[in-house]
Amino acid sequence: MLSAIANGLPGEEILNLAWQQGPEQTAAFLHRLSQDFPEHAVTAELLHKEPPNDQARKAFAGISASILVNLHEARCPFPAPVIVGLIAAANSAVVAR
Repeated sequence: MLSAIANGLPGEEILNLAWQQGPEQTAAFLHRLSQDFPEHAVTAELLHKEPPNDQARKAFAGISASILVNLHEARCPFPAPVIVGLIAAANSAVVAR
């Protein structure tokens, strides 16, 4: 998948379709990318894309802390959507109390 996107497959389009079809699975896929390929340019590109809807944002918020850990361990910069997801997860935990 990474090489296909790097070679011209429209990553943003595919990611948006994936979010619509399976938010939890897409979040898990992005988490796995951050774990296995944190330094790959396509990983960074995909992690810089905002989730397109509430379900996707919720799923992404649920794994944002783990993605942040993976990126930190690889000494990679933190994309803004990951930080936004982390804040959303923290806020929802405060609300849930």
